[in-house]
This record gives sequence, structure tokens and C-alpha cells, in this order.
Amino acid sequence: MSSKAERTEPERSSAGVLLLVDDNPIRLDSMTVFLESEGYRVHTVVDSESALSLISALDPDLVVSDVVMPGIDGFELCRRIKRDPATATLPVMLY
Repeated sequence: MSSKAERTEPERSSAGVLLLVDDNPIRLDSMTVFLESEGYRVHTVVDSESALSLISALDPDLVVSDVVMPGIDGFELCRRIKRDPATATLPVMLY
């Protein structure tokens, strides 16, 4: 006799606050839908300047940013976040 192990989904709790930075509205929307479905609270901006302005007020757990953007690109956004002592420990993921 074989018995099937019942597979259960782990309980979802709020996974945290993400700041998503991307100048492409289609990618921004699709990533937001996916991340929110995983329990994240997602805030979106379309440029790095807006991200830098919002970070202190939002206090995100993670910044997820496109690399190629007009104006301040993702690499420079990351440098500025890491240079500021108030945000130096904030994780940044670039794609």
C-alpha cells in the first residue's frame, strides 16, 4: 500500500516592502502583479530620482531596479544608496 503525502502550501505572511524601479511600464506592471501575489507590498517608480526621494519615507526591505534607464541608471542608483549612511545596508537587486 502506498499513501500519498499531502502537500500543503506554507502559510503566507507579509513578505516585506519592495521598491521596484523600472522605466518600462509593462515590465513594472507584470513584476508588481507577480510580487504582490507572493505577499510583498510593492511600491513602484519609473526613475531613479523618484526612488531616491521615496526611500527614506518608504523604508523598503529591498530595492529592485532595472539597470538600463534614462538619467540615473541602476548602477548609479545602487552607488548612491550604498554611499548614504542612512541606506548603506539596504539590499539592492539589479536586473
